[in-house]
Amino acid sequence: MPINAKAKLIEKKNLTSKILFFKFEMIDPEVINFSPGQYISIDIGTGARREYSIASSPLDDNKTFEIVVDTSPHGVGSQFLEKLQTGSEISFLGEIGSFILPEVLAPNLFFIGTGTGITPLKSMIESIVLNVEDDNLNVYVYYGTRTQEEVIYKELFEKYLSENRIDDYKIYISRDDNPTDGKTGYVGDFIDTFDKSVFPDSQFFICGNGNMIKTVEEKLLQAQVNSSQIFYEKYY
Repeated sequence: MPINAKAKLIEKKNLTSKILFFKFEMIDPEVINFSPGQYISIDIGTGARREYSIASSPLDDNKTFEIVVDTSPHGVGSQFLEKLQTGSEISFLGEIGSFILPEVLAPNLFFIGTGTGITPLKSMIESIVLNVEDDNLNVYVYYGTRTQEEVIYKELFEKYLSENRIDDYKIYISRDDNPTDGKTGYVGDFIDTFDKSVFPDSQFFICGNGNMIKTVEEKLLQAQVNSSQIFYEKYY
């Protein structure tokens, strides 16, 4: 059941020219108890609300949480958040959403996201890789953006890859012909060359735009993945 809550902005910064990072500290109640993948609904005034996925892991700190916002659509929600200053308070409903990790995880976990759709996946991934009890799981991360400038959390996932916390991390960029990071293409391209013998013992978590989700789901179903193995959250 979502609760009415208040929090204070304690950190705000640009991840890219159009993507902002916000870190909030809980006021009332003093802690936030969310499952990785869930979101909050922020009161932006005049009775309107906007939903934002929680980017941080509950293993980090239950007194703070993070969100990441693409301001390029210039909607009323992003305008409200752009004007927030450190120390400002927000009211929100939380924690909401059924896009969460199942109680029983498969040995192979695939996280597939585009744009800021990587944020709830980041929360899920960190809840696994930072949990020593989940050391035996194989984690694959595939991330797509339109341009190289839009890529976020690259250093973090490369760090997890170098530490063998995740098993693969690839970036796909659809509108840059010669990106220095990642490769030209679409995020679902990984399915074409991946060893599909692991797919029966896998789960797939997809978040981003609706067209991407539809394309990736169709490719997985064609690869004989059961629909019960596929979980997704559509951003637009």
